[in-house]
Amino acid sequence: MCVAPSVGCRSRIEPPPRPSSVPQSAIWAGGADGGAFIDCRVNADGSDSCAVFNDFTGQIWMPDKVYVLNGQSRGATREELVYSGADGERIFLSNGDYLIPRH
Repeated sequence: MCVAPSVGCRSRIEPPPRPSSVPQSAIWAGGADGGAFIDCRVNADGSDSCAVFNDFTGQIWMPDKVYVLNGQSRGATREELVYSGADGERIFLSNGDYLIPRH
């Protein structure tokens, strides 16, 4: 545990306050350089419906779309939906996979 800043001691990254326009179901993912609130739901067909919100303004950054795992026809399971970030097109998961819009 880090108790004082020192070489090799990083402070814990805390999410910013949730803007009122961001759903309570959205999870913040990010780091020292910023992040986003990500809200995904698993659909009956196995795909995911996701929207991504600016973490300070609450505005929609990536509108609600249907997503699947890269190179697969299915979305992430509820257990796999642990976010590490988003880049405007993809939603990155902590297991190294990422979601892309289904075309």
